[in-house]
Amino acid sequence: QQWQSAADLMPQLICLMNDEGRLLHINRTMEWWGLGKVSTAKGHELHDILHPGCRDPECYFKRFWNNTIKARLAGRRAEHEAFDAVLNRHFVIRVQPLVWRNHSQARAAEDLHTVVIVDDISDLRAAEAETQRRNVELAQQVAQEAQRRALSEEMQARLLTILEKTTDYVAIADPSQSMLYVNPAGRNLLGLSSTDDISQRKFCDYADLEVRNNIRDVAMPAAIETGLWDGESRMRDSTGREIYTSQVIIAHRRPDGQIDCFSTILRD
Repeated sequence: QQWQSAADLMPQLICLMNDEGRLLHINRTMEWWGLGKVSTAKGHELHDILHPGCRDPECYFKRFWNNTIKARLAGRRAEHEAFDAVLNRHFVIRVQPLVWRNHSQARAAEDLHTVVIVDDISDLRAAEAETQRRNVELAQQVAQEAQRRALSEEMQARLLTILEKTTDYVAIADPSQSMLYVNPAGRNLLGLSSTDDISQRKFCDYADLEVRNNIRDVAMPAAIETGLWDGESRMRDSTGREIYTSQVIIAHRRPDGQIDCFSTILRD
């Protein structure tokens, strides 16, 4: 009665068997799992409880139980983990002899009792499978992101090559209009070497005051409002020569809508 009361509180299927492998006691988990009534289980084999009417010669439980005979007689515990397709559960089955024979002391066969614990770990394996699935998805996303980044870097490199080779003046400035980049054609036009610092220069330093005012008061507000301004402009090269140009100013925005940078292209 004490054994039954204690075992009935456990979530695992717990059985006590005699030397022939027949049930002496089994806990209420049998009923919770829908395997029948505890009162009718005594004298049956556990396989008949788990797989009633099973005729499968490849049944994992039959093979495992037959393989534990020698281990039980020698007093060794055995353990097996398997997915039970009949019950649609993932089990860990542990077999532990309570009294065993050894070379120094012989025991009667009827003294050989065995406790079998069947632990349902379906939720654990399902959680692990879900974690593995998410890890696979994450790995795929990381791989896709790396591929997109590599493609983006490749496209940036190609665009940079185009900018470096074009004969038009191309420049990029931060939101305060401080220069971040001027292509070789632009540097040559302004009389700058490839190593000259441009960070202190503004977007319109190449032009006369009238042109600077027009860009500040007309072109830049239009670019900020609509994303792009284009029109005629003028600039001076390193010798002071005035050059009439067509100019495009583009306002580039971040995902949050704030200005990220400006770019401009001037053509003689």
